[in-house]
Amino acid sequence: MRIGSDTSPQWNGEAMDIGIPSARFSLRNAYTRAFMHRRLWLNDPDTAILRKCEMTEEEKRIFALSVGLLDGMMINSDDMELVDSQGISLLKEAIMLKGGEPRVFLDGMNSVFATCTRKANYCNVTSFVNLTDTPRHSIKLKEMYENWSGVKPPVKEVELPPKSIWIAKSDSCDI
Repeated sequence: MRIGSDTSPQWNGEAMDIGIPSARFSLRNAYTRAFMHRRLWLNDPDTAILRKCEMTEEEKRIFALSVGLLDGMMINSDDMELVDSQGISLLKEAIMLKGGEPRVFLDGMNSVFATCTRKANYCNVTSFVNLTDTPRHSIKLKEMYENWSGVKPPVKEVELPPKSIWIAKSDSCDI
Protein backbone atom coordinates (compact mmCIF):
# COMPACT_ATOMS: atom_id res chain seq x y z
CA MET A 1 0.00 0.00 0.00
CA ARG A 2 1.36 3.38 -0.93
CA ILE A 3 1.41 5.30 2.35
CA GLY A 4 2.19 8.83 1.24
CA SER A 5 3.22 11.17 -1.50
CA ASP A 6 5.64 10.21 -4.23
CA THR A 7 9.31 10.49 -3.49
CA SER A 8 11.50 12.52 -5.81
CA PRO A 9 15.17 13.16 -6.43
CA GLN A 10 14.77 16.33 -4.32
CA TRP A 11 14.58 16.52 -0.52
CA ASN A 12 12.12 19.48 -0.66
CA GLY A 13 12.61 20.30 2.98
CA GLU A 14 11.39 23.87 2.68
CA ALA A 15 8.18 23.22 0.72
CA MET A 16 4.81 22.77 2.42
CA ASP A 17 3.47 19.24 2.45
CA ILE A 18 0.65 19.56 -0.07
CA GLY A 19 1.27 16.22 -1.74
CA ILE A 20 4.11 17.32 -4.02
CA PRO A 21 6.78 14.69 -4.64
CA SER A 22 9.37 14.91 -1.87
CA ALA A 23 11.83 12.48 -0.33
CA ARG A 24 11.43 14.15 3.07
CA PHE A 25 7.64 13.90 3.21
CA SER A 26 7.62 10.39 1.80
CA LEU A 27 9.91 9.37 4.67
CA ARG A 28 7.88 11.21 7.28
CA ASN A 29 4.82 9.31 6.09
CA ALA A 30 6.73 6.02 6.28
CA TYR A 31 7.64 6.67 9.92
CA THR A 32 4.22 7.89 11.04
CA ARG A 33 2.44 5.02 9.26
CA ALA A 34 4.87 2.26 10.24
CA PHE A 35 2.37 0.82 12.72
CA MET A 36 0.21 -0.35 9.80
CA HIS A 37 3.00 -2.40 8.20
CA ARG A 38 2.27 -6.15 8.25
CA ARG A 39 -0.93 -5.47 10.19
CA LEU A 40 -3.04 -4.07 7.36
CA TRP A 41 -0.74 -4.42 4.35
CA LEU A 42 2.91 -4.03 3.34
CA ASN A 43 3.98 -0.39 3.52
CA ASP A 44 5.39 1.09 0.32
CA PRO A 45 7.26 4.33 1.08
CA ASP A 46 8.06 4.67 -2.66
CA THR A 47 11.35 4.20 -4.45
CA ALA A 48 14.78 4.78 -2.99
CA ILE A 49 16.88 7.23 -5.00
CA LEU A 50 20.48 6.04 -5.39
CA ARG A 51 21.68 7.79 -8.57
CA LYS A 52 23.41 11.16 -8.73
CA CYS A 53 20.72 13.82 -8.33
CA GLU A 54 19.84 16.95 -6.34
CA MET A 55 19.76 14.99 -3.07
CA THR A 56 22.91 14.93 -0.97
CA GLU A 57 24.59 11.63 -0.14
CA GLU A 58 23.27 11.91 3.46
CA GLU A 59 19.70 12.50 2.24
CA LYS A 60 19.92 9.40 0.04
CA ARG A 61 21.40 7.49 2.99
CA ILE A 62 18.56 8.57 5.31
CA PHE A 63 15.95 7.43 2.80
CA ALA A 64 17.48 4.05 1.94
CA LEU A 65 18.41 3.09 5.51
CA SER A 66 15.02 4.20 6.83
CA VAL A 67 13.24 1.95 4.34
CA GLY A 68 15.45 -0.92 5.47
CA LEU A 69 14.91 -0.18 9.16
CA LEU A 70 11.14 0.05 8.74
CA ASP A 71 11.14 -3.21 6.75
CA GLY A 72 8.95 -1.61 4.08
CA MET A 73 8.99 -2.56 0.43
CA MET A 74 12.45 -1.86 -1.01
CA ILE A 75 11.91 -0.62 -4.53
CA ASN A 76 14.44 1.08 -6.79
CA SER A 77 13.52 2.57 -10.14
CA ASP A 78 16.93 4.04 -10.93
CA ASP A 79 18.71 3.01 -14.11
CA MET A 80 21.43 0.99 -12.37
CA GLU A 81 24.00 2.15 -14.91
CA LEU A 82 23.61 5.62 -13.31
CA VAL A 83 24.21 4.34 -9.77
CA ASP A 84 27.84 4.53 -8.59
CA SER A 85 29.57 2.14 -6.20
CA GLN A 86 28.54 4.27 -3.21
CA GLY A 87 24.88 3.91 -4.23
CA ILE A 88 25.25 0.13 -4.63
CA SER A 89 26.87 -0.11 -1.16
CA LEU A 90 24.03 1.94 0.30
CA LEU A 91 21.43 -0.35 -1.26
CA LYS A 92 23.21 -3.42 0.15
CA GLU A 93 23.36 -1.85 3.62
CA ALA A 94 19.65 -0.98 3.51
CA ILE A 95 18.73 -4.52 2.46
CA MET A 96 20.81 -5.92 5.34
CA LEU A 97 18.64 -3.94 7.80
CA LYS A 98 15.41 -5.55 6.59
CA GLY A 99 13.58 -8.56 7.98
CA GLY A 100 12.91 -7.60 11.58
CA GLU A 101 10.06 -6.26 13.65
CA PRO A 102 10.40 -2.47 13.64
CA ARG A 103 8.75 -0.17 16.13
CA VAL A 104 8.67 3.60 15.77
CA PHE A 105 8.61 5.66 18.96
CA LEU A 106 7.21 9.12 18.22
CA ASP A 107 7.91 10.54 21.70
CA GLY A 108 6.60 13.97 20.71
CA MET A 109 9.74 14.82 18.72
CA ASN A 110 8.58 16.74 15.66
CA SER A 111 10.05 14.99 12.57
CA VAL A 112 12.64 13.19 14.70
CA PHE A 113 11.89 9.49 15.01
CA ALA A 114 13.32 6.72 17.16
CA THR A 115 13.09 3.30 15.53
CA CYS A 116 14.00 0.01 17.14
CA THR A 117 14.11 -3.30 15.31
CA ARG A 118 14.27 -6.76 16.83
CA LYS A 119 14.46 -10.26 15.34
CA ALA A 120 16.12 -8.90 12.19
CA ASN A 121 17.96 -11.18 9.79
CA TYR A 122 21.42 -9.80 10.56
CA CYS A 123 21.18 -7.67 13.69
CA ASN A 124 18.84 -5.70 15.91
CA VAL A 125 18.99 -1.93 15.63
CA THR A 126 18.17 1.26 17.51
CA SER A 127 18.17 4.40 15.40
CA PHE A 128 17.21 8.05 15.32
CA VAL A 129 16.45 10.05 12.21
CA ASN A 130 16.19 13.83 12.00
CA LEU A 131 14.21 14.90 8.93
CA THR A 132 14.39 18.60 9.83
CA ASP A 133 16.79 21.38 8.90
CA THR A 134 17.51 21.98 12.59
CA PRO A 135 20.00 20.12 14.79
CA ARG A 136 18.51 18.17 17.71
CA HIS A 137 20.55 18.02 20.89
CA SER A 138 20.69 15.63 23.83
CA ILE A 139 18.19 13.05 22.61
CA LYS A 140 18.03 10.49 25.39
CA LEU A 141 18.26 6.76 24.71
CA LYS A 142 15.37 5.48 26.77
CA GLU A 143 15.18 2.11 28.47
CA MET A 144 12.15 1.16 26.36
CA TYR A 145 14.32 1.31 23.22
CA GLU A 146 16.76 -1.22 24.68
CA ASN A 147 13.87 -3.35 25.96
CA TRP A 148 12.37 -3.54 22.47
CA SER A 149 15.52 -4.04 20.39
CA GLY A 150 17.96 -5.60 22.83
CA VAL A 151 20.58 -3.12 21.61
CA LYS A 152 22.85 -1.59 24.27
CA PRO A 153 24.05 1.63 22.60
CA PRO A 154 27.53 2.89 23.46
CA VAL A 155 26.12 6.32 24.45
CA LYS A 156 23.28 7.65 26.64
CA GLU A 157 22.43 10.65 24.45
CA VAL A 158 22.56 11.38 20.74
CA GLU A 159 23.29 14.60 18.89
CA LEU A 160 21.54 14.71 15.51
CA PRO A 161 22.68 17.19 12.88
CA PRO A 162 20.04 18.42 10.43
CA LYS A 163 18.91 15.72 7.95
CA SER A 164 20.81 12.86 9.53
CA ILE A 165 20.46 9.30 10.79
CA TRP A 166 22.18 7.61 13.75
CA ILE A 167 22.25 3.82 14.09
CA ALA A 168 23.41 1.48 16.85
CA LYS A 169 23.50 -2.25 16.08
CA SER A 170 23.44 -5.26 18.40
CA ASP A 171 26.73 -6.86 19.43
CA SER A 172 25.83 -9.96 17.43
CA CYS A 173 25.58 -8.00 14.18
CA ASP A 174 26.54 -9.89 11.02
CA ILE A 175 26.86 -6.76 8.85
